[in-house]
Amino acid sequence: MNEDNGKGYGCFVMLVSGVAIVFSIAALLRHDNWSCEISPAGFVIATLSALITFVVAWQIWTTIASKEELKKAAEAMDRIKELEASLTAQSNMFSQRNLEIRHLIDAHAKLLEADRTKDLASRYYAYGEAIDFLLQSKVDLSYEQFERARYGLSSTFSQLESTRKREEISNFLAREREFDWLYQRLMSMLESKAEEITRLRKQLTHMRDYRRDSLAEIRKKYPEA
Repeated sequence: MNEDNGKGYGCFVMLVSGVAIVFSIAALLRHDNWSCEISPAGFVIATLSALITFVVAWQIWTTIASKEELKKAAEAMDRIKELEASLTAQSNMFSQRNLEIRHLIDAHAKLLEADRTKDLASRYYAYGEAIDFLLQSKVDLSYEQFERARYGLSSTFSQLESTRKREEISNFLAREREFDWLYQRLMSMLESKAEEITRLRKQLTHMRDYRRDSLAEIRKKYPEA
């Protein structure tokens, strides 16, 4: 039973109950023999029958109204969940964007730190960290600061090759494991970015092929177009 039919049925039952009660009262008022006595048991039964009929009709109406309210509450809850999901998605997007901006700021800070650092091993590592932060910021690989960091790595190592300071050479050799770890991290991030590019390329290629096939079918159906 749908909502409209249920409401109509409830109204019908209440109407019939009301009409029945009215006709019963009218029949009693038009009774010719007013001297007849109605037994207490009969009066109680008649009264209870009328009350039960009214209560049943009211219960049906209340049930229908409750179902309608429950349906409205469920619809409101669904709308609230949709709004919550939308707000969560927007919040996550803003949080991600703020994190990327922070990484970009950290990258510039690392570049400044590298430029000012005299220790060659620390300078070399700082330039590597700058590239790390640039990749995390998801800026385009053509961004000029990538070249700045790459040049910094190259020039720092060139200075190491030409230096005669044993302390500089020892510091560099002592941190070789750190350099390898940083290199592996950068390669991993680049591979991840390459996978994203490959996935996007496949999706775009699929859309291109789908468009071409669809247009070919359309041309067959409508050659005059």
